[in-house]
Amino acid sequence: MNKSALTLIALVLLAAAAVNANAAVTVMDAPSCSEWNPKQATHRIWIEGFLSGIAMERQENFLEKTSLDSILKWVNDYCKANPRGEVTVAGIELSLELVKRQQSARH
Repeated sequence: MNKSALTLIALVLLAAAAVNANAAVTVMDAPSCSEWNPKQATHRIWIEGFLSGIAMERQENFLEKTSLDSILKWVNDYCKANPRGEVTVAGIELSLELVKRQQSARH
């Protein structure tokens, strides 16, 4: 496994632990909202991988009925409302919202 893949896995695991621990975490190499550009492939790949890692750790496929376009729009809206925010936090908040939506749809 190359260094980039190992770094990504470590970042995803750290973020997933933060979701479970309800703690704040800073993930290195994550774009800030001021840097966020949904047209930049690395940013799109980063948020997809980040959310996928959270879904895997939670063992819940909360992404199955969500499109990449809707994810990018959600993060864009978050970053517009929080220009000094972090995309990591946006991803965690989005994952929690998607889990709630999925649970509501089941009931």
